[in-house]
Amino acid sequence: MIFSANTVAIVWLYLDRMLYAVSKTHLSLNHLAQVLQVTAELKDALTFSGKGNLIVVVEILIFVLAAVPVAILLEKSQKPIIAQTFQSRLVTFCVTAAVFFGILLRFDDVCRNLPVVEYLPLRLDLGILPVPDHPQLRNSPELRGLLQQQIDVADNKLFPDTLVAKGPCFKAINLVMISVESLRRQEFANLMRKTVAYAENGLWLRNHFSVSNISYSSFYSIFRSSFPLNLAFSAKDRSDIPLQSFFTDLGYDSYLITPADIVMPMQNYWGKKHVKAVASTKWQTTPSVLDEVSKLLEQPEKKTIHAYLYNLHFNYYYPESEERFKPVIDANTNLFLLEPDAEKLRGLNNRYANAAVYADNVLSAFLQKA
Repeated sequence: MIFSANTVAIVWLYLDRMLYAVSKTHLSLNHLAQVLQVTAELKDALTFSGKGNLIVVVEILIFVLAAVPVAILLEKSQKPIIAQTFQSRLVTFCVTAAVFFGILLRFDDVCRNLPVVEYLPLRLDLGILPVPDHPQLRNSPELRGLLQQQIDVADNKLFPDTLVAKGPCFKAINLVMISVESLRRQEFANLMRKTVAYAENGLWLRNHFSVSNISYSSFYSIFRSSFPLNLAFSAKDRSDIPLQSFFTDLGYDSYLITPADIVMPMQNYWGKKHVKAVASTKWQTTPSVLDEVSKLLEQPEKKTIHAYLYNLHFNYYYPESEERFKPVIDANTNLFLLEPDAEKLRGLNNRYANAAVYADNVLSAFLQKA
């Protein structure tokens, strides 16, 4: 039992060190719920550290097995190292307490010069483990105890009942929803003039903004008109989307179309049927997804479609033939390992601009065809 627990702890710490090297975030209990989302970072860590899968396995085995000979010698020893007496237990308690308080004192010393904006992700990374308040929070009368306060949440306001009804002028037409990952309004207005022309002839919600920078939470809010608070424990999260159920009752088929290598939970992203668009490169995923939409629209049945476009997600993807803005950083750059300076930031900005122009061209061609 002890050997198994020790093995789990060593493997966890080993993977945590690899993940932190390329993502500047520690492996946490929260990651276990979405383990597929960190596989890319762990692969980057292998490349960054110059290690292969075999070397990693060998190193972990060395760390795990190094303590085995010592454990065998202790087990064969006639006398235990510390007799199980009251005095020995007292010594063990004192040593444990000293280590514990030493860690607390060191935590303050480390955090004293750590900005609060860097401290808050640290609390999140540690998941359910208790963490002391940042010294600046403890020393501020206005902020002291703020992070420990219990917040009363009105579920009926965060998760209101959504009622959808059919009006007398309702017509059974197809509904297509297109989501462009990581699209900022500034670039939408400045770089995507073809797509903006459609918005200017329709409905443009200029004061609408995302409630989250996490796709999972944002789509929850879009499709359910609800605030995405604590989704992991929300019963509403596992219920059907009201608008989708409304169309299902009217005889519609519902589809989610995504790039083949994107992992997305169906209940939040719309669609009873999942179509995975296959593409050989990341920039080709956008036309591939829209091609799948076109194929579905040619079929006679009534349908609702949610198409998810990915080429504006970092590292910002587009074909080299459509590179208008230069210089750009390399397409394989790891954002977390990037040491920022003016030239690299300009290259990062230009990559995004090129990806936005490319998305504009592909989108406008699809809309014209549709």
